[in-house]
Amino acid sequence: DSEDNPQTLLFSATCPHWVYDVAKKYMKSKYEQIDLIGKRTQKAATTVEHLAIECHWSQRAAVIGDVIQVYSGSYGRTIVFCETKKEANELALNASIKQDCQSLHGDIPQKQREITLKGFRNGVFKVLVATNVAARGLDIPEVDLVVQSSPPK
Repeated sequence: DSEDNPQTLLFSATCPHWVYDVAKKYMKSKYEQIDLIGKRTQKAATTVEHLAIECHWSQRAAVIGDVIQVYSGSYGRTIVFCETKKEANELALNASIKQDCQSLHGDIPQKQREITLKGFRNGVFKVLVATNVAARGLDIPEVDLVVQSSPPK
């Protein structure tokens, strides 16, 4: 009976050790694990540099524009993550970003989102400003810079 024997599934894009610990704690003892990547010991790349830059909210677009100019790397592709659709639209249209830029969020029709992602992947434009939810799970090679426009909640 399904009420007495529910099926529990856990999906994760990455599986650090704590995810496996949670699975062991809450799943049945004979749970099945399917790892499509095959790397249980995932580590941050040694080439990744993390910076925290504090600025007043009114200067955020200018600071992000400067960061893109300095750190966008050899491919020049940048993803800027925002909390809200409004913020994504405002940053994408802000002249301080100093780049050809498109936004990606839930209010954009699916067909247009696909066109936007294809354009970014093909280098039609170099900066993608996206909400955290809209861009979840994106795997776009040759992105040199990822910016979180505000601290995660």
